[in-house]
Amino acid sequence: MGRYLQQLGLCLLVVALVTAGCQAPVADAGSGGTTTPATTPNENGTISGAAPNITVLNGSLELDPGEVFARVQHVSGSNVTAPTAVRVFDTSDEFYNSTPTGLGPNTLPRFWRVAGVETDPVNSSALEIQKNGYVTGTGAVTIYLNPNTTVADERLLLAHEFTHYIQIQENQQAQLNGELDGRTTQSAYVRRALVEGAAVFTTDAYVREYAPGEQLNSPWYDEIQASYPAGHVGQFQNGRYVHGYDYVAERVDSPTELGDVYENPPRTGEQLLHHLAPGNEQPTDLMVDSTTGDDWVASGTDRMGEPFVRYALASDVGTERAARAATGWGNDSLHVFRPIDGGNASYVWVLNWDDQANASEFEQTLRAALDARGNATDGTWSLSDSDAAAAITEVDEETTAVAFGSETFVATTTITGSDSSVSIETE
Repeated sequence: MGRYLQQLGLCLLVVALVTAGCQAPVADAGSGGTTTPATTPNENGTISGAAPNITVLNGSLELDPGEVFARVQHVSGSNVTAPTAVRVFDTSDEFYNSTPTGLGPNTLPRFWRVAGVETDPVNSSALEIQKNGYVTGTGAVTIYLNPNTTVADERLLLAHEFTHYIQIQENQQAQLNGELDGRTTQSAYVRRALVEGAAVFTTDAYVREYAPGEQLNSPWYDEIQASYPAGHVGQFQNGRYVHGYDYVAERVDSPTELGDVYENPPRTGEQLLHHLAPGNEQPTDLMVDSTTGDDWVASGTDRMGEPFVRYALASDVGTERAARAATGWGNDSLHVFRPIDGGNASYVWVLNWDDQANASEFEQTLRAALDARGNATDGTWSLSDSDAAAAITEVDEETTAVAFGSETFVATTTITGSDSSVSIETE
């Protein structure tokens, strides 16, 4: 499915939408009009027979969606029933109002801000809403084309969204859900990166075969990535397209081979970022338990993953240093604590590293990032950008923990352990 791209920046899209690139002053097919049957390529790539007749609802398209779908099927090696219709909007308000309940910009989890992810609005022409689309779980395809959309953009968007439609019809997205354990931030990131990366990869293959010389899909996401400041939440979210595409392109030569990626996906953000096979660099052993006193209650855990570490540090130390510090990630465990009498949550984030050198580099980089965000007194930082305090604990040579939250929580929480076994105790 697709994703929302907002003009001024908070492109936090923990939703099921993808945009591939689409705009065009289009020929009027009329509301509810149908496309002219075209031809579909056979297994040898030549033309024979009629393409599926896909109805265009609400707006109009320059291209025949049936022909585009048939060609995407050929490139991907799939054989599913075509969608009956494509719904087209030419205003962003209508498009966003059309989305299913729950799809849209989400509220950013507080921990993301506390950990250092940049959230300020961004002004950039590359982030203007130009094209967008989504596919629902039932296979309904919807796209948005603003008045400046070109035929090439329209082609990218249709091919991208039809790839998502095929993924749903062939249960490939559901297959990834089954292969990726849990509902953690890391597993959600990896899953979405593979769904989007496969769509970008397939769309590029479609363009190379049927529209040679036109812009590919993948450079558009690189442009978006470069338009955000380092460590912006938009970079983290858009990174799923960039890193997902890079992983898929490294692992397979053709969209027809993507079945192996769906069946044997990377399990961690580390494997995704570094193009590792699922069996390589397994997460290290990390056991974390917590004991709360009368004032706090443990309210949840999460695993953030190497991509989150990278982008959380980047806004304060730069992209390259953040990437170096995040490399060597072994495992992590985020624990959330809420005050009994109400108020903001506090957090303990425990990170285990492949070796002492990686742990040391991360800790030094984290200290530099916290120094950039606030003043330290007796080992505790007051972070002016998130109304929170922070303190680092070196649990052992390969394990680092950082407490974020109220000054009372940070001052009275004890973190101890060794050999990747960590205990958190709040007074």
